[in-house]
Amino acid sequence: MKYYFVTGTSRGIGKSVCDRLSEDENHQIFGFSRSDVQDNKNYRHIPLDLSDIQKTAQYEFPELCDAELIVLINNAGSLGEIKHIGSRNAGNIVENININLTAPLLLMNAFTAKYQDLKCQRLILNISSGAGRHAVESWSSYCASKAGLDMLSEVFKIEQNMRPAENRITVFSLAPGIVDTRMQDEIRNVDTSDFSGKDLFVSYKNQNLLWSSQKVSEYIIEIIENTEKYKDTILDVRTIELQNKKNPKR
Repeated sequence: MKYYFVTGTSRGIGKSVCDRLSEDENHQIFGFSRSDVQDNKNYRHIPLDLSDIQKTAQYEFPELCDAELIVLINNAGSLGEIKHIGSRNAGNIVENININLTAPLLLMNAFTAKYQDLKCQRLILNISSGAGRHAVESWSSYCASKAGLDMLSEVFKIEQNMRPAENRITVFSLAPGIVDTRMQDEIRNVDTSDFSGKDLFVSYKNQNLLWSSQKVSEYIIEIIENTEKYKDTILDVRTIELQNKKNPKR
């Protein structure tokens, strides 16, 4: 049996990943979200608000004695307030960092403590962002938390490489590109006085340049099924697409 723990499964990339994974009866999916919108028999909903750090820290991963593969996908994310520093709400800053960085770290810690010594394949896939690698005006806590998620993944890779090869947990931090999700709606509806780059994101939508969550989910599944192809911890879907076009037989 292959087990998948996915955060943020109520919509967007998380939901698309779960829909695709549920097509295989040999997959058992555990979805973390505040609301349950899945209708698949091999999906189990875990009601959890990732901004609630105390409850997130209390989550215990189950015993999985028959596992062939165990995957944690830290997908849930929040853009937070789109405002300049100095105009931000303090509570929103804390909530944003908790969802995007603290919760993934807590889940990675619990996942590793539970499954480190298993002999089956184990993988952690963190959904990061290009905004964690390039500064964007008015996205302070989002950029910072996604940059932190990349660094967290790099640190985890170093620690795992100190272990015997057969015992290591694989980790990737993937930027999914500009995806047509509710986050994009939030950006297009912001006042230009708060974010001068609004018109650029409006043009992405008008010119059909946004990726669908379904397309991104295909790449996520491809990475999970072919981890040996990817040597770097920090990945970008757009780079992978270009490489695949250049090397279609890969």
